[in-house]
Amino acid sequence: MGHVLRTRAPLERPLPVLITAPGPSIGPLLAARVARSGGEVRAFCSENDPVALLRQSGAFCAVGSLVDEGHLERAMERVHTVVHIGRGFAVPPEVLVEEAATIISAAVGAEVRRIVLLSVPGAGVGDRLRLAAGEVEALVADGPFESVVLRVSLVDTPALRELLGAVPSGQLAAQNVVAPVAPDRLAELLAAFDDRERSLVESHDTFGADGPSTTTLGALTVRTAPPLAIERHVMDALAGPWTSRELPSAWAAAGVSPA
Repeated sequence: MGHVLRTRAPLERPLPVLITAPGPSIGPLLAARVARSGGEVRAFCSENDPVALLRQSGAFCAVGSLVDEGHLERAMERVHTVVHIGRGFAVPPEVLVEEAATIISAAVGAEVRRIVLLSVPGAGVGDRLRLAAGEVEALVADGPFESVVLRVSLVDTPALRELLGAVPSGQLAAQNVVAPVAPDRLAELLAAFDDRERSLVESHDTFGADGPSTTTLGALTVRTAPPLAIERHVMDALAGPWTSRELPSAWAAAGVSPA
């Protein structure tokens, strides 16, 4: 399977990009990056997403449920690329699969041309989060559109630091190796894979997106509040793996620096 980007004739007019589950750290950065390049960017948000910030970043926002297929399909009208960021630790893994299945079905109905999916290292094997991520990857790979899966190491956000700081002492796999990715670099990477003048040789491809250097979960952890009871599926997922050295580098394929 090839992993080389090829050039094709640009479209006469940039078609819209839709970001699903945009979140507070990546979504606004990606929206601003796409808007700066002259493209139209939309975001399909839940009530907990930063709608005002996304709008300030240049996105047209629709607020609804990620399992409302009709609403999603209307939001995807004329959309070229859907970037599904996903909600990670925020919901049970089974919900991630249900939401992704609805998004994919809506994308098929709207004749979306490409899906870019954020996934996790080790998807398909191990804990509940990774098993769910493997199901989502399989759904995307089976779709009638180009698709790119980016298995991203932990994204170094305030929410991640808060989560790690809440884990009770002695329960965190502190020596587990991670390769943190900065949110702004991830937004740049996603924008590169959205480039409408480029496409993957294969109709579906999977890349690793580790950060530029490795560290440990313990090194990322700063205790700022009393520890909390953390759901079991989150603890299991934090145990890793959190690197994807066995996969081709997304950074190299897209020509973007991780640092």
